[in-house]
Amino acid sequence: MKKLLLLFVAVLTVSLAKAQVPDYGICPDITIVDLDGNSYRLYDILDEGKSVILDLYAEWCGPCWSYHTGGTLETLYTNYGPSGTNELMVFGVESDPGTPITAISGGVGSTNGWDWLDGIEYPMANSNTIANAFNLEYYPTIVLVCPNRRVTEVSQITVAQHYAAASACGAAASDNNDGSIIAYTGEDIACGDVPMSAIIYNAGLSTLTGATVKVMNGSNELASVNWTGQLASYAYAEVDFGSVTIAPGNYQVKITSTDDNAANNSYPVQLIDAPVVTLDITVDVTTDYYPGETSWEITNSNGTTVAEGEYVEGTADQFGGGGADASMTHTHNVTLPVNECYTMWLYDSYGDGMSYTGGGSALAWGYKIRASWGGILLSQDGDFTDEVKGGMQTTATSGIEETELAQSMSVYPNPAVDNAMITFNTAEKSNIAIEVINAVGARVMSKSFGTMNAGTQMIPLATSGLSSGIYLVNVYVNDSVITKRLSVEK
Repeated sequence: MKKLLLLFVAVLTVSLAKAQVPDYGICPDITIVDLDGNSYRLYDILDEGKSVILDLYAEWCGPCWSYHTGGTLETLYTNYGPSGTNELMVFGVESDPGTPITAISGGVGSTNGWDWLDGIEYPMANSNTIANAFNLEYYPTIVLVCPNRRVTEVSQITVAQHYAAASACGAAASDNNDGSIIAYTGEDIACGDVPMSAIIYNAGLSTLTGATVKVMNGSNELASVNWTGQLASYAYAEVDFGSVTIAPGNYQVKITSTDDNAANNSYPVQLIDAPVVTLDITVDVTTDYYPGETSWEITNSNGTTVAEGEYVEGTADQFGGGGADASMTHTHNVTLPVNECYTMWLYDSYGDGMSYTGGGSALAWGYKIRASWGGILLSQDGDFTDEVKGGMQTTATSGIEETELAQSMSVYPNPAVDNAMITFNTAEKSNIAIEVINAVGARVMSKSFGTMNAGTQMIPLATSGLSSGIYLVNVYVNDSVITKRLSVEK
């Protein structure tokens, strides 16, 4: 969350979800009317094999103005637009609904007196309707529309980078029969039976009337649908596989029926593990120097929020740094309903994760979800952008075996000098491993014991090589982990 001081406080950051058009990144049929009254239908330009770059800006946006006056888009238009090689088209669109046309040229209603038309040859427009079509949520936003109608956000990059991105665009439809998978729309938390679905897209010239679509694990078929319908070029439909019994891991949704272009027939799917957790959990969230940007929530399989938290920004600088909630661990006790699948979301409204010390020491930013006995069930560090998620689930017996295991476990003597013993009871054959973590979070010892028979387990722990201090001993028993504190004194 380190702030870039060149950014103006006025920059809109309602949400940092990636800007894209609705409906899976497919550009709608848009007509742009520029300030001179000229009309440009995007589909007509795309059908000529040209890419389109849209600069969706606000006249008051400082970073938008800096990029605009740098001349990147004007150079791009001059070199590669209609008066150049005629390979692409550039449009500037003032997208703030509260901005009058006069403000664009620095006249009435202008915030800073900036003239956005000075020295600009590419078409300029004033339309929040276009911004709405692209789900615009922040400025600056620059998008690339390819001849195949697909849209990506490209940000404020160089002329060469813009040209390279446009050159790599998906071409307009050329094959007759060309079905494609462009999105996975099912659940991505693996809690037993997973509802799975995907988007099939017609990238061909002929109407697409059928395709065989499968969920694959390598060469193994897990689910299959014989889809039928009527999709015109660039149209799409959802394929529903129903609930699929599937484990966490990497899979593909794939068109297996014959068409003219197999290169776009598959789409990767990653299913996140959802370990079984206890009903009573503790959520520890460690904030960085900008706590007001951090929030979290736990949602159930219906998307309903069952627990959440947010933090108060400080007043140490104009970006909300410091304050009582900064650079500390916040602890929240949560009780989860039984027999549910949950998603733990961690958000950063600025979009750069949790990383700024404010001049102090770096912390273990992120979150940890702990069981009542202290074992870590789920965790995430601060290395993400705007959001990150993890999965977990509760069952009818959630936590019972773990609780019994934790209650039977002990580490003695404690404090230890040269040796300690870990004892606990297992009800069945179990895979067992241990690790020892020091006070700064570094692993100083680890050992796997493989499969051990049920009964009382006695595992020796050599502490002679450890310095005096407090350590965490993590004992792994199958899918459970129990954490005990151990003091070493020399």
